[in-house]
Amino acid sequence: MFYLNYNRYPYLLACIVSSILTVLVAIWGYAEILTITPKHNIKQWENLQEKSDIAFNQKNAESTRNRLQKAISLNRNNAEFYMSLAQLNVLQADLTALSKQEKISYQNQAIDNFKLAISKRPSWGLAWAKLAQAYANEPKQSSEFIQALERALYFEPYEKLSQQHIIPLAIAQWGTLPDSIKKRTKATIQHALRYQSNIIHLITNTTITYDWEDELAPLLTRKSHKNVLSKAMHKKKQNIDKAKFD
Repeated sequence: MFYLNYNRYPYLLACIVSSILTVLVAIWGYAEILTITPKHNIKQWENLQEKSDIAFNQKNAESTRNRLQKAISLNRNNAEFYMSLAQLNVLQADLTALSKQEKISYQNQAIDNFKLAISKRPSWGLAWAKLAQAYANEPKQSSEFIQALERALYFEPYEKLSQQHIIPLAIAQWGTLPDSIKKRTKATIQHALRYQSNIIHLITNTTITYDWEDELAPLLTRKSHKNVLSKAMHKKKQNIDKAKFD
């Protein structure tokens, strides 16, 4: 007669669980490896001042998309995979050879993938900021834009990378923002100026572009920051005066 050894059940269960976890770790690790090159390329493509290893075109974009989708099929809970795919969609939407309908399609895909990234990591402020940027390109999505920007400011107002996205976006859309978000944006700017030595140039360039000088000036407490704004305003005035005589 065959007798079951119930004392071995915990051991067998532990072996099964350990085996499953080992397989999952291997699969997820492979998925991460698949995204190394796509993430590297996307970062370079986003930074127009940095020479990319490969040219950004539809063929290379599709190859990158395929690798990211393969990674997602192996691990559907990784927020960074969806974020990378959304960033690629944004780049694809800017390809000059596309029709208007194709551009809209890529913009919608970007929004969907940013949302998926957020669904996996709801408190990811950078993802909320990038979603807000995607909505900013869609005038009909004003309420969604406000909500996304508010979430970005709520979750990561003091994260350096998030600040670098939130601040220019908020300045560019200043006229559409409620007072509560304007107040929080100014607090974020003051924090960024205190702890990010070079962000004054990003803030100043955006300020000059969107005529935000009267809002920024009271926020500057350091002489060096005031000098940067003063020089930028002087250069802007020179360009305006020159244009009058051309």
